[in-house]
Amino acid sequence: MVPFNSGFDSDNGNFYGRSDWQWGVPAYGSGPATANSLPNVWGTILNGTYSNFSSSWLILPFDLGSPVIYELDFAFWHSLQSGFDFGYFAIDHNYDGVYEIIKSYTGSSGGWQLENLILSDSLCTPYSRFAFILFSNATIVDAGFYIDDFSIDRYFDVDITAFLEGSFNGIDMNTELNSNGQIPLAQPYNTAPWNYPGTESVVAIPNANVIDWVLIELRDAADANLATGGTMLARQAAFLLNDGTIAGTDGSSMLRFSATISEQLFPVVWHRNHLGVMSAIPLPENAGNYVYDFSSGAAQVYGGANGHNELSPGIWGMTGGDGNHDNLVNTSDKSPLWEGEAGEQGYLDSDFNLDGESNNKDKDDIWFPNIGKGSQVPN
Repeated sequence: MVPFNSGFDSDNGNFYGRSDWQWGVPAYGSGPATANSLPNVWGTILNGTYSNFSSSWLILPFDLGSPVIYELDFAFWHSLQSGFDFGYFAIDHNYDGVYEIIKSYTGSSGGWQLENLILSDSLCTPYSRFAFILFSNATIVDAGFYIDDFSIDRYFDVDITAFLEGSFNGIDMNTELNSNGQIPLAQPYNTAPWNYPGTESVVAIPNANVIDWVLIELRDAADANLATGGTMLARQAAFLLNDGTIAGTDGSSMLRFSATISEQLFPVVWHRNHLGVMSAIPLPENAGNYVYDFSSGAAQVYGGANGHNELSPGIWGMTGGDGNHDNLVNTSDKSPLWEGEAGEQGYLDSDFNLDGESNNKDKDDIWFPNIGKGSQVPN
């Protein structure tokens, strides 16, 4: 079951060891003084050196299910005859006894070290077996190979497309906030109503295609009407690009999440002055990726045409004008918000067309046509 985590302290983590591998407290003077996390480890002879001609295997059978993205972490310690004796981490992904070596170790680790591995799709099957292996020759032996704190996490990528009405120009979206240097370097959703505590930030806006920050929320529910705020699984602040792509803080990669989905995945897109949207259907999975385009039709959004606006024939986008973040476009977005900021420049909630200035174009072109509209995202 993923996520999996064992420090080998209360049990052996369901690993089984052959030949020199032992589970318990390290007790050899030239070995590690303690476990990486007290008290137990897996090691090759806990109270002495490993054997000559050692072929020692520590194995964990594990069902990784269908190919997705998995991250493995473990702590390791080794003192081996350099260049002659080797430790390996390897995977048999077909349960056929053929192991692919992922990492090799020789010499001294210089203390406990941490390993972090992202597994390729081809290695992730219901028949996977992980193995830590020690091979030695017939001459010098040493303190050995030790493992602690083994964990497996499941990751998935989300590829979302969405448009904002305010910055849409008929083809893609304008980037004035970016070219004016007005986009903040830290995510802006740490205030009400989102109260998102994420630390996403950049030293510089990654490219000229960035429109603004958005907040992506994932909900886990059996059906769309049940995907309320209480089903929130994860959130992440990201950049919206001018072609509708929602990218990570590097400005190009898909959003990666670590979470266990119990039912079905429904993404929500929030923006600071546009009405939020949620997918009308659950996202299908393909090898660890979830892909969804909010812009391709009226029915893409929960609530249909009531949930977003058609910006040009066949292209739909999030409704502008909700500057006070109450999920409604109404007079409160004009007074006191727009009236208080009209004529100012900067990163303004009343700048509904995202050109870096609050003026009559925001009020007349974006806010006024949308009065009375509200987000259809379930509360």
